[in-house]
Amino acid sequence: VSAQVLDKMGKPRKELYFKFVEKFNEKNEEFGMKQFLVPYLMSSHPGSTLKDAIELACYLKKIHHTPKQVQDFYPTPGTLATCMYYTGLDPRTMKPVYVAKTYEEKLEQRALMQYSYPKNYFIVRKALEKAGREDLIGTGPKCLIKPYPPKGAQNNRKHGNVEGITLTLFVCAQVFKRKEVLAGTMVFALLQLFFHGFMIWNMAYAVIFPLYALWFCSLKRVAAKHEWVAWTTGALAAFLLGQLVDLPFLVFGKTVTIVYILLGMKTSLIQAGVVFLEFLFLYEPMVRIMKKIARHR
Repeated sequence: VSAQVLDKMGKPRKELYFKFVEKFNEKNEEFGMKQFLVPYLMSSHPGSTLKDAIELACYLKKIHHTPKQVQDFYPTPGTLATCMYYTGLDPRTMKPVYVAKTYEEKLEQRALMQYSYPKNYFIVRKALEKAGREDLIGTGPKCLIKPYPPKGAQNNRKHGNVEGITLTLFVCAQVFKRKEVLAGTMVFALLQLFFHGFMIWNMAYAVIFPLYALWFCSLKRVAAKHEWVAWTTGALAAFLLGQLVDLPFLVFGKTVTIVYILLGMKTSLIQAGVVFLEFLFLYEPMVRIMKKIARHR
């Protein structure tokens, strides 16, 4: 709906669309027909800034529309938009054009269109704070999100195969040297931040995983003698991971953090159970494989 973005798309201004919608509704009422318009929405088009994405989110809230699908801009050969994407210039005027290219920028613009999805809560909140639009965080009629996370938001932070990561980290700690395990874990933590964004829960993972590496390495001798130590430690680590990742939510207040820890208890218990089974059946074979790899380095 932003005028500058529509200009870059080669589309008419939003006022023309509003007139069309009005006429469309009139004709539907006149002929007694129930037909609906489904807007075609695109995120991260050249020229679209974070401010423009927020403007579109506010418009979607105004019309009570939550898109189930969003088209993220993808450059295609022979188009003006693709030229803008790669050069950062509008070939018609040769003036600079803002282009959202990073994973984080594109993720934010896309999430803003689906601001009401619980999984997008923290992404949208970060985007609004970055743009200085904290006025859209609250309980007012024009606010996009509430000041506290919704129940479903925790599912987004506990992403990835946490169970597989815990098992792999423990196995590596039993086979390789401590400094090697710690270095590998820190690289993994940095890649986690790079690919998934500098979100509050990702930063928590970046701290927790290296600490787990040190913990697991300290159990090397005990786990070699008593395999059950590996099973129970893995299950305990998986359970604690689901709880520790909630601690950064203290920035939202103690009450919110306590609620989130309690809400995440079920997920953490399930993770612990899955990890226990993984260790029970996969731990010994993986250790043997890793030892073979270590011998042939």
